[in-house]
Amino acid sequence: PIPDCGAFDKCLSEGTVPESCCTRSGIQDPRVCAICLRAGCTLRVDSCGLPVENYCKSCLQVAMKVKSNEAEDQRRLQGPPGKRAPKIPVMPPVGQKAPGKAAGWGR
Repeated sequence: PIPDCGAFDKCLSEGTVPESCCTRSGIQDPRVCAICLRAGCTLRVDSCGLPVENYCKSCLQVAMKVKSNEAEDQRRLQGPPGKRAPKIPVMPPVGQKAPGKAAGWGR
């Protein structure tokens, strides 16, 4: 079901921290609370550059956490420094011959 974020939204707009708003608005599931916060941030994306409301501070924290998580995921995918994954050769266009073994073909 789609979460009802009205009480959460009102609470956070008053300047209360998200964790407190989850319990005050009766949201038991942390995932539902996160959905309400992200939805509220999405709705405010155009106004958070202005000194409009306290909600924007929470949105900035969410954005910074997401960016940090994405950077960590990228580092994990690349592996430790000095042990990068080998580059995968790209197939040549149709009608062209593949380069020799020096370019990674024919292993």
